[in-house]
Amino acid sequence: MTVETLKQIVNFIIIAITVIVVAVPEGLPLAVTISLAFSVMKMKQENNLVRKLDASETMGGANEICTDKTGTLTMNKMSVHSFYSLDQVFTGHVSNFNSLATAQLLAEGILFNCSARLEKNELGQYHPMGNCTEQGLINYLMEVGVPCDKIIKQKDGRILQFIPFNSARKRACSAIHHPNDENLVRIFVKGAPEIVMDLCDNYFDKDGNVIELGKNKKEQIIHEIVGNNFAKQALRTLLVAYADISKQEYENLKSQNNDFLAERDREVLESSLTVIGIYALRDPLRAEIVDSVRKCHAAGINIRMVTGDNIDTAKAIAIEAGIVTRDEAEREFVCMEGKQFRELCGGLKKIEDPSERNLLKEEIGNKAQFRVIKDRLKVLARSTPEDKYMLVTGLKELQSVVAVTGDGTNDAPALKKADVGFAMGITGTEVAKEASDIILLDDNFASIITAVKWGRNIYENVRKFL
Repeated sequence: MTVETLKQIVNFIIIAITVIVVAVPEGLPLAVTISLAFSVMKMKQENNLVRKLDASETMGGANEICTDKTGTLTMNKMSVHSFYSLDQVFTGHVSNFNSLATAQLLAEGILFNCSARLEKNELGQYHPMGNCTEQGLINYLMEVGVPCDKIIKQKDGRILQFIPFNSARKRACSAIHHPNDENLVRIFVKGAPEIVMDLCDNYFDKDGNVIELGKNKKEQIIHEIVGNNFAKQALRTLLVAYADISKQEYENLKSQNNDFLAERDREVLESSLTVIGIYALRDPLRAEIVDSVRKCHAAGINIRMVTGDNIDTAKAIAIEAGIVTRDEAEREFVCMEGKQFRELCGGLKKIEDPSERNLLKEEIGNKAQFRVIKDRLKVLARSTPEDKYMLVTGLKELQSVVAVTGDGTNDAPALKKADVGFAMGITGTEVAKEASDIILLDDNFASIITAVKWGRNIYENVRKFL
């Protein structure tokens, strides 16, 4: 090699270094910004409203998605498939509904214990508005000839107390003036069968007689009717129950419990109930979900379904969506209930953060057990918002990049904790939207694939520039 050749090589190296020194500080931020802006605009066209610019890039590296079931994987169009009452199951449109001994209670147990409302359309016909589950129940009652508009008009004058449904209690409760006896107060409770059943002492037999509800009968209803009959058909179940107490007893309870000012004070009303019936509702899976789940798996993204529904219902939906196979669903830790998950993983504990003085950070109590569960868990049923938050915290602790979907106010902590939080644009609360990074304008899980696609596109664009 001559001295002249060596000088040329050195000169080439100097020029290359000069180009890098000049171009990268000036050009790289511009390239990243242009790539982010382009991707965000494209995502908006595909139902992803990006609230935080860096979230679109982060989503490209996501390897875990914790998704809701209702409205995200399913269409959120509830319809009553069948119901249990008078110790038997009725399926479809029951023409003689109003002649059933429990007909009035089945109707009022919904209409006096819900947040949905009836509105007239342009043709003067009534249609329900509000919570989708309650819409499905009211639509069914209207179909079988119940005068829902007349009953709901009485609601304001008869309601004494109301505790709305929430994901922690998994039930709603209302106290009303008794329709036939001014000296009585009627309590209605509706919610998750496993939870409300524990508050019940009686049920109606086939002849309409009130019979004591023993332990064996409770287990039979929960396992055979709710589990084998309804949940395995991917039906969502709601148990409706009631109790009549005297006005004097109601006033005594009220005075002893701070005038029912707090939710916990009003819960004393939820005891010694009689089972009226159990509604089973169908919420069809979205048409594109199976293909979206397959694409996620092919892209190396693990999907975990986190829902408040019965474990058998959740399992059936997960199998139908392709999140788990039928064989996988029966393996240990693949499908779990929130309570079991909490107990095995030891909950969350707060410890001092060595990197930040006077600050506490949250960690999983039993990390070894969490690692075992994390590798298998696909379905977390009967979960609370705290369970979702705990799952996200644990996954992030193990260096996963986590995306979470949520629509309720209680989902806000998990949405904030996640690397990318997706709020529902249609059914989501304002609190959930404020806590999120991206809003799904169509509430559809398939739109999350769009975020992954454009997130990875940003990486590709920056790599091309470099």
